Order: sequence, then structure tokens, then C-alpha cells
Amino acid sequence: ILIWVMLSVDLLAQQTWTLQDCIDYAVEHNLPIKQQEIKAAIKVLDQEMALRERLPSVNGYANGYTTFGSSQDVFGTIRRNDNLNSNMGINAELTLYQYNYFRNQAKKAGSEAEQERIEKEILKRNLTVQLMEAYLQTLLAQALLVSQDSAMQFSQQLLDKAEKSTAVGATAVSVVAEAKANLAREKQQYQQYHKDRQQSLLKLAQLMNYPDYSSLRLAVPITAQDPQHDSTFSEISGLREEAYLHNPVFAKLQNQKDGLDLESKLIKAALFPTVKGSAGFGSTYFNAFKAENTRSFFVQSKDNFAQQLAVTVSLPIFNKGKTKR
Repeated sequence: ILIWVMLSVDLLAQQTWTLQDCIDYAVEHNLPIKQQEIKAAIKVLDQEMALRERLPSVNGYANGYTTFGSSQDVFGTIRRNDNLNSNMGINAELTLYQYNYFRNQAKKAGSEAEQERIEKEILKRNLTVQLMEAYLQTLLAQALLVSQDSAMQFSQQLLDKAEKSTAVGATAVSVVAEAKANLAREKQQYQQYHKDRQQSLLKLAQLMNYPDYSSLRLAVPITAQDPQHDSTFSEISGLREEAYLHNPVFAKLQNQKDGLDLESKLIKAALFPTVKGSAGFGSTYFNAFKAENTRSFFVQSKDNFAQQLAVTVSLPIFNKGKTKR
């Protein structure tokens, strides 16, 4: 197992990365994109909850309370009123009409879920653009480094030739001094290009969230043989329309506009009546403590069993103009 792990690490270190490899790795390991995936999943759950709001809610209830002390009845007689009351049952409630409130709420939740998905695509798009810039910058730094290495070797050859010519008296000593100065400049430039390459690799590795930037080896791109096959746009208007068509930011803004329209309908629902239906069944128990022949709990629960159907209509009359504003 240890040998297999060592070989895998070694192969990974020697892997050459194409631009597509870098983009795929970055998208998979990018933390903001992972966070956005979680946000999108939460919005999907919100949408499911909004869809289920149209289903009836069913609740079971049970309570009990006691009263101690004297009280006055409707005839003015004051007497002790010690008793025990309890009730239990099941109740279901369903909204019959509310100006399509739940339907619009579900649509709005779906719109928000789509917005989070589009936001993820925007993050991927921005990351891809940054990776392309960093990748090309690194390739440029590598090319400059190779070119400068050749220039440094050529300056070294000129210095060797000048030193040999000066030794036999064919050239002046100043030629050697000039060749040394040129070689020093080339070496200094080589160090600068090497530094630029390291910085480019570091930036690329940070965008990819790759742990070791020094092990990145970029693949040499293959130049296209026939550039005539590439898509071209004769006019700037065609390029602009193509960019608008594929830019996720515009899709996000359109989705937000639709969401605002749904939000307006949800607010407007407060101006319309709300109709709710409910159904329930349950039982009650009463014990006056001192009363004789009080029936037992189970007997009363059976005899007092009842069902109830109700329709409730709520009409908005005045809410200080909050809905209109």
C-alpha cells in the first residue's frame, strides 16, 4: 500500500496540466462554489416546503386545567366551583382561497432556487476567466524564461570567444568587459523571468486551490493548423448579442425581475379575503370534585365524543395602508 501511494503521488507530481484540467480541478475544489451549491440546495428545500404549504395541516391536541375557588353564576348566586376540565382530539385546517398566495409563494421559491443556481454558474464563469488569464500568463512567463536561457547561453559563448581573442591579442580588453556586462544583464533578466514564472504559478495554484504550486507542470498548447475554422464575427453587434445570449448575469437579473413580480402578487394577496376550512374530532372530560355520581374519564370521553366542521372567512378592512405602501 505504501509503495502504491508513493507511486501515485509521484505520478501526480509529474502530471502535465492542460487548461481544461486546471479549470476542472478548480471548479471541483473551489470553496465559494461549494458554498453556493449548499445555498442552492437550501433554496430547493424552501421550494419543496412552499409546495407543501397547500396541503392541509393536521394537529393533535390534549390539555387539562383545574379551577379552585368561588364564582358567581348568572343568577347572582356565589358558590364554590372546584373542577377539572380536559379535552383532546385531532384538528385539520386547509386554506381554500387566498388570491393564489401559496401558488405564487411556490413560484417565488422556485425563482430563488434558480437564482442560486445561476449564481453558481456566474462563480464558475468568473473563476474560468481568471484561470485562463493566469494560465496564459504562466505560459508566457515560461516562454520568456526559455528564451532568456538561450540568450544567456549565447552571451556566455560571446564572452568565451572574446576572452580567447583577447588572449591572442586579436581584440581589445574592452570587448571582454562589454561581453561580461552583457552576460550579467542577461543573468539578471533571467532571474526576473524566473521570479515572474514562480509568481504566475503561485497565482494559478491559488485559483485552483492546489496544495503545491511548485509541482505544477503545464502542458504545451498545440497551435491550430487551420485558424479559418474558428468562429468569427464581422460586426461588433453580432459579438455583443452573442455575449448577451450566454452571459449568466443577464439571466440572473431577468430571474430577479420575475421574482419581484411574484413578490408584488404575494403582497397584493393581503387585499383579498382569506377562506379557511377546518375539521376536527375529539372528546372532553369534566369533574366537579364534590358532585355525586361523576362518570369516569373513559366513559365521559366516549359519550362526549364529537366532530366539527367549520369555514372561516377573514375580510381585510383596514391595516393603516401597509399593503398599498
